[in-house]
Amino acid sequence: MSSMVAPEAAAVRFAGPMNYRIEGDVVHLEADLQICDADRANGADWSLQFWTDEGGPAICIAELPLGAISAAPGAVIPVGGSALAVLPAGQDPRPVAFRLVETGAGGVVQHDFVTFAHAQAFVLPYLAGAVGYRFDGDQVDISVDGVVNPREAGNLSGTLSLELWALPKAYQGGNFQGAPVAGIQIGSLAGQEGLGAMSFSLPAASLPPGEWHLTLMLREWTPSGFSTRDFTPFEQTYVVEAPAAKAAPAPKAAPAAKAAPAPKAAPAPKAAPAPKAAPAAPSPAAKKAPAAPKKAAPKQAEAPASVAVNSASVTEIAGLKGVSKKLAEAIVAARPFKKLDELVAVKGLGSKLFDKLKGQITL
Repeated sequence: MSSMVAPEAAAVRFAGPMNYRIEGDVVHLEADLQICDADRANGADWSLQFWTDEGGPAICIAELPLGAISAAPGAVIPVGGSALAVLPAGQDPRPVAFRLVETGAGGVVQHDFVTFAHAQAFVLPYLAGAVGYRFDGDQVDISVDGVVNPREAGNLSGTLSLELWALPKAYQGGNFQGAPVAGIQIGSLAGQEGLGAMSFSLPAASLPPGEWHLTLMLREWTPSGFSTRDFTPFEQTYVVEAPAAKAAPAPKAAPAAKAAPAPKAAPAPKAAPAPKAAPAAPSPAAKKAPAAPKKAAPKQAEAPASVAVNSASVTEIAGLKGVSKKLAEAIVAARPFKKLDELVAVKGLGSKLFDKLKGQITL
């Protein structure tokens, strides 16, 4: 973070008109600068920066290096040029400003700033409608109502990617650090075009223990790599518990000492042999009664699992008896539902089928 000098101590200040123009991921900056301290202006590297000013975390959209500024005290010189832009995600207009900074032996120092009177709207691809996620074992289901490219017709977007991220704190835009959970590229979109409802079942990356803020991001490939264009943070955090510590093995007991052998007893005198008894008459062998056959226990019928129509995937809904994949897609496109009986309004789902499904579905 840069420090700031007092206005009267500024070596260079803004003077006169300032302009910017955004073309895709490039921004053109122009400004007039007045020299207040010629020695300091010529002894450091200067930059003209373009920032979001309010309405969320400040984001440096672009920076134009100026180098050392050599001019007499009081002189007004024009500067300008183009730089790659890192546009703030989201659809809301944002206040923007110019900052004039010096990089020298004392670090980065801000000498002047000016906020533009109008807010700037950034025309970027965005998420339309509701989005959601659901973990299922080592998979995660991601659903979105739609994706739109609001740019002019013929203005093809870069490759778009839907990505679910786990962040250590709630995301408000700008740079971030976190762990990717899952993602999928959905191709490019021409300007004024969009994609309808989509759902994907993706492998979910394992997360370290902790409390995570999950955010679904729409990202676009740009000359600077993938940039976040829109995002939806989920209010409920996702907690990963630390694995239980393994118990230490119990120490082995010491072997018991061997007892000393007892002395052998003297042999007893042999007794006289007894007379032999007469052999007894053999008795008939008793027949074993056959064992009664065991009856197999009847199998208990498994209760059907309920399907939540507001969050289930197309595949899960299509698994209901009597529901085709086409009808499942129509149900996904028509949600969310406030009451179950609203399903009757979906084309292809009549009251008879609805009566059959009542016991298998929930909101």
